[in-house]
Amino acid sequence: MVYDSALPATATYGRRYEHLIDIWDEGADPDPAFITIRRCDQVVPTMTPVLDNAQTNDDLGAANADVSAWSWTLAFRTIAARILATRVLVAEYGILNAAVGDAIGTAAVVRVRWYNAPATGIVGDPEGAWEGVGTVAIAPVDDGSLERWAVTITGQGPATRLTVNPFIGRA
Repeated sequence: MVYDSALPATATYGRRYEHLIDIWDEGADPDPAFITIRRCDQVVPTMTPVLDNAQTNDDLGAANADVSAWSWTLAFRTIAARILATRVLVAEYGILNAAVGDAIGTAAVVRVRWYNAPATGIVGDPEGAWEGVGTVAIAPVDDGSLERWAVTITGQGPATRLTVNPFIGRA
C-alpha cells in the first residue's frame, strides 16, 4: 500500500487552542453553574492508564498488563484577571486560588470540564468533552508583566466522558 499523507478534503488539523475549560462555581447567583476559565492556553489533558500485572505462564516471560482504570491531569496556562476597583480575582481565578495554599480536604478540590471548542462553527467534537474533580496546583509563570499561572488539576477518581459537548459557539 502506498502511503498518502494528504488529508481528506473535508478534514482539517486539530488546534491546541480549540479547547475550553469550565469550573464549577458553587457560589454563582442565583444558581451554581459552570463558568468558563478565560484566557487559557497550552491546554493539555492527559489520560494515564492504571495497570495491573496480568502476566501468566502463557506470556512466556513477556510483560502483560491490563488497564484497570484511568487517572487524569489537566494542565494549562492562564492569565489571572482582577476586578479593577478591588484587585480581587474574578470568579474563575478566585475558585482556583481558593483551592491551594491553606486549603485542606474538600476545600482543595474543584470540579472542571474540558472540551473541544472549534475556532469556527458551533459544533464541538461530540466525543471530546470530559468532566472530573481534582486537586489544584498553581505556579507563577515568569512571562513578562502579566500575572500568568501554570495550573495543573490532578484528578481524584476517573474523568467522565460527557454525552453532550457543552460548546455552543464563540462570542
